[in-house]
Amino acid sequence: MTGDRAARWRPAHPAEEDAPGAKQKEIAVARNTATREADPARRSPANDPGPVRGRRGRAGPETLRPFLILYIVATAVALGFAIWALSDGSSGVEGTLGAWAVTVGVALLLLAGLLRIAVKMPRWLGITFEVLIVLGLAGTIFASWLLMQPWLTVALVAAAVADALRLSARRKPVHADLPS
Repeated sequence: MTGDRAARWRPAHPAEEDAPGAKQKEIAVARNTATREADPARRSPANDPGPVRGRRGRAGPETLRPFLILYIVATAVALGFAIWALSDGSSGVEGTLGAWAVTVGVALLLLAGLLRIAVKMPRWLGITFEVLIVLGLAGTIFASWLLMQPWLTVALVAAAVADALRLSARRKPVHADLPS
């Protein structure tokens, strides 16, 4: 900072002036603790959120698990319909390349859901899985519609709704952290 801006700048906390990068977090925790102790509304047990786990603004795994289980159940039902369309002689699409593609696509979507629930992944891999799941759902829903398999399409749309609910439950609204 140069000129007037540097002359007017004052650190909010006295130790902040000399704090290297490692001390920033410690200073922020001390400042938040001091603010919480000074403000009676923040001190009350009703407003105390308890220990914060994970990233701020993220729902925990216990919040996301029901939507993920709903997604897995819907894709398992869709896999059943896809196998039925692939093997049933009355469906009109038995043994075709499109039926095989939809069956493999639904199986991969089910595998991705099972991996999401069973394996703790790094953030970048989780985001990659989310993008692949959304793209896979869109393509497989379109392919099942082209195969004229309405129950398969309905099951995949249910899986897409469960995935959308899971993705939308990931963040708390901004006002949820504000004191009342």
